[in-house]
Amino acid sequence: MRTGVVLGDGAHWIWERARAFLALPGVEVGEIVDIYHAYSYLWAVGNALYGAGSPRAAAWVEPLTDQLYLHGAAPVRAALAALTPTTEEALHARTDAQTYVTRNVARMDYPRFVAPQLPIGSGAVESACTCLGEARLKQAGMRWGTPGSQAIASLRAVQRSGRWAAFWQTHPDRQTVAPCATSTPAARPPASAGTPRAAVHAATHTSPRPKPTPAQRPLILPRSA
Repeated sequence: MRTGVVLGDGAHWIWERARAFLALPGVEVGEIVDIYHAYSYLWAVGNALYGAGSPRAAAWVEPLTDQLYLHGAAPVRAALAALTPTTEEALHARTDAQTYVTRNVARMDYPRFVAPQLPIGSGAVESACTCLGEARLKQAGMRWGTPGSQAIASLRAVQRSGRWAAFWQTHPDRQTVAPCATSTPAARPPASAGTPRAAVHAATHTSPRPKPTPAQRPLILPRSA
């Protein structure tokens, strides 16, 4: 049984799309919320409560980020429930954070993910979108439809993953290409001792070059006075 990991920012459509791609025999799919997206919700609450970038906001958020990493979502849910927002902005930020964490409790069990060294941050994946996809598909003058871009992206992923040889060995369109035959330029006729060079030149260049027509001649403009 292999394990496939899906890292996402918490959007519902990402999990559905990933399951459609990874629902394969012998593959167990694990869903993980990018921990830095989770941190951003905590910062939104702290900034709304205590002022953006204030020391009080940092004093509330930073210990919670450690708790989230070490113990998962439970300490964060308790801290959010204990708050008493005094402004509409703070209330809205807390409600958003509570909804986000509650919906993704199982996907934020970071101690369980870190133990087998599963990735919990999507930075490497997002960087691959640039290095792997955009570097190939967004070159000068390129225009793609969905089928073509998906085909090229899939082939590039196979190649960059070091699996091209195995892929090509089993590809149904694989065939052996015969080497192209090389052509040898015709040799000039040998000149005998008594044959002048001009005669040999005339023999190999029997068709004189046609003179250009008036329309083909370069246009020479008169010099200005």
